[in-house]
Amino acid sequence: MLNKEMKPCLECQGKYFYKAFFKNCASSRLRGFLLMVEAYWHKFFKSYDKVDLFIAPSQFLAEGGIKAYSTGENHGSKKWNRFE
Repeated sequence: MLNKEMKPCLECQGKYFYKAFFKNCASSRLRGFLLMVEAYWHKFFKSYDKVDLFIAPSQFLAEGGIKAYSTGENHGSKKWNRFE
C-alpha cells in the first residue's frame, strides 16, 4: 500500500491494520477505516488461505504478499516471471 506521500508503506503488513485508520494513510479517515475493516475481515475469515496462486505485477508486491499471507505449508512458494 502507498502512504500519503505515495511511497510504499509496510506498517500494517500482517497484523497492524488499525494503523491505516489512525495514520490517515488513504487520504481520508473513511477510506482508512474501510481498508482496516476489509483487512481484519479477510484475516478473521482466512480468505487468503483459500487462494492457490497470487499474480503480482512486481517482485516487491510478490515478496510482501508472501510475508503477509503465508500461513500454511504450501503458501510462500515463489514463481518468478521469466522476463525479469
